[in-house]
Amino acid sequence: FHAGPEVTLEQDLLRRDLTVNAIAEDRKGKRIDPFNGVADVHERTFRHVSPAFSEDPVRLLRLARFATRFTDFSIAEQTLALCRQLVASGEVDALVAERVWREMARALQYDRPSRFFRILLQIGALARLLPEVDDLFGVPQRPEFHPEIDVGEHTLQVLDQCARLNGGLETRYACLLHDLGKALTPESDWPAHRGHELLGLPAVRAVSDRLKVPKVCRELALLVCEHHLKVQRAQELRPATVVDLIQRLDGWRRTDRFEQVLLACLADQMGRQPLDQLATGQNQPVPMLPAIEFLRRARNETERVSSEALVAQGMTGIALADAIRRQRIDRVRSIRQSP
Repeated sequence: FHAGPEVTLEQDLLRRDLTVNAIAEDRKGKRIDPFNGVADVHERTFRHVSPAFSEDPVRLLRLARFATRFTDFSIAEQTLALCRQLVASGEVDALVAERVWREMARALQYDRPSRFFRILLQIGALARLLPEVDDLFGVPQRPEFHPEIDVGEHTLQVLDQCARLNGGLETRYACLLHDLGKALTPESDWPAHRGHELLGLPAVRAVSDRLKVPKVCRELALLVCEHHLKVQRAQELRPATVVDLIQRLDGWRRTDRFEQVLLACLADQMGRQPLDQLATGQNQPVPMLPAIEFLRRARNETERVSSEALVAQGMTGIALADAIRRQRIDRVRSIRQSP
């Protein structure tokens, strides 16, 4: 770009990305609006100012983020067409990972984060930036468990439900990636996806490494990907398996992260609506899932197991750890038998 006193205000505004961002006002309050940005504000439309929009591929991400923040705005068809050209030219492939994550992280924290990814899907950018998520669209699921059928649609529903539950950035990121393994199961087995939890772990690592996401986001996403089915079936698991699950989720030391996993699993259960219900704006109430309540109670009860009495009996090392584990298993067994 060139800056200098000979550059006029109109020339400067011409270099802006969207018409709504190309409005100025002088000291006397006179509005300078050479590209009809005010009209686009009233019409709730995002429109590019000029072909210069395509000179910076980050603008494509910013556009998707703006549309995610302001859900009553639409994107002009000409602007969508320019975005598709930007993707086709390969410019999007040159985006720096940190810039992609910065825009994505901000979009994830809005009320309807799914819109960011729907726009990227619409213009073809999702396949370039998040191919692991793009691959989920068109993958079927068993309709008796997933009336929305499509894994990509389910993923975006889960993401919005997590936002509805006020989940933080780490939890929303985990929801976005929790079912990546379903695109990797054998097509001959579809709509079943046996073993998708473990199959998805390398994909979660690949996305996290490529986008250089914070460690807390990466760790939670891996936990949710690997264990979300176990959490949702906690009441069916053997007491020993429940204890192992709580330990794997670090439930006794990190209650906050344990609750993040439970919230992601609750969002997963809530994100199962037929598409016609979404189109009419229907939304299911927040359910009280027995499996999640059971696991939370199991964590609380097993946390009460104290090592002090066992140490007083002279137990140490492996013997002490085994005794604590047995008592925790007994606690889980007792609450399963109680009403």
